[in-house]
Amino acid sequence: MKALGVPIPHRFFGKFKRTLFLCLLSVTIFLLFTSLYENEERRVYKDNFNSLHELRELGILKGLKKSPFVSNKVVSGRESNRDTNNGENSNENKESELEIKAKLELEKEKAVNNILRKQIRQKELELEMLAEQNKIKKEKELANTSNNKYNISLLNSFNSESWKLTDEELKNLIYFDERNKVNMLPTPIRKHNHSILELYDDYLITLPIADYESIEWVKNLYSDVNIKVICDGHDNRKGCDIKLDQKYDYNSLYKKTYFSMDYICKNIYNKTDKKIKFFAKMDFDVVANKKYLYSVIKFISDNSHLRIYFGNSSPFRDREGVEMNGQFYAISGALLDEYCNCDIPEAQGNGEDLWFALALHQCITDKYSPEERKMLYIENSRDWIKHGGYSDIGVELKLGRHTFKDKKQ
Repeated sequence: MKALGVPIPHRFFGKFKRTLFLCLLSVTIFLLFTSLYENEERRVYKDNFNSLHELRELGILKGLKKSPFVSNKVVSGRESNRDTNNGENSNENKESELEIKAKLELEKEKAVNNILRKQIRQKELELEMLAEQNKIKKEKELANTSNNKYNISLLNSFNSESWKLTDEELKNLIYFDERNKVNMLPTPIRKHNHSILELYDDYLITLPIADYESIEWVKNLYSDVNIKVICDGHDNRKGCDIKLDQKYDYNSLYKKTYFSMDYICKNIYNKTDKKIKFFAKMDFDVVANKKYLYSVIKFISDNSHLRIYFGNSSPFRDREGVEMNGQFYAISGALLDEYCNCDIPEAQGNGEDLWFALALHQCITDKYSPEERKMLYIENSRDWIKHGGYSDIGVELKLGRHTFKDKKQ
């Protein structure tokens, strides 16, 4: 047989055919293996990409660190096997492999970030919903308690700020009053946005009333105030909260004060579970600014451990101490404790305000040595508690017994 004009023995031609066949077979196997590998690479990439989408939906990627998936390890194992089996890889395949890895890592980070953003937004929505629910709940509680004074204690949660003085603050605030010759504290006037309703359980105000004075007026004007109307024995009106045994006139009001305090100590002070931090007596013909009243009650209540006496002051003539005018005076919880635990003799022939002031001071004097009789006094602001009437734009109001007498005439 000839090839290119050169005679070739038959046996060499057979070997040539076999060699050519083996070469073609090797090339075919190599191309087939390369095709299978590329298909496998594409399948693995597609599986990983699909897995990322599934993980996004299920939220499994929360807290996932930037570490390769198991499928990457499989790919790496296959790469190692391929390197072992084939021995060589082209630069193009390596670049393609790095690009695939980079894309996978980028997709992972995007997936994790998207899930974290969704989770953060979900938490924000939950917090917003919770805050709105709490707001609605508090508004409902406020609405309910406005109609039920026995549940007013729920409102105390809104009044968490304390006005209690430190020892240093107390020391800096105390001043010696030359007119009264006693230690005093400044009038507690503070800016705030609170309602007096919030303090309902901390204090008690009594209002002795005559049969010619309107209980309905008092109940409406002070509907949000913890106030007890004290009536004489003959007064059978429904609005009376406390009814005494006798009838009193203007000249025997000191006796009415004594028996009112006796009733308070025996039937309210000794039978209440909550400590009365602020106790006051107010006349019928008083109009009080409730923002100011809140400041006074809040300040004295938060410092109720001190012996505080509040009102329009006048010094005693023959002894140390101060009398507070009866239109509105108050004592702290500590002084109410002292009074209700003293043996107070029945009132004899003094004006109501003077009698109460003398009885209170005598109680402290009898129980303590001079060094331990410390009392603090606070002057009432007449700008915020008006007595006998009230004038403002479009308002000219008169109150009390003088109005009644004018009508008779």
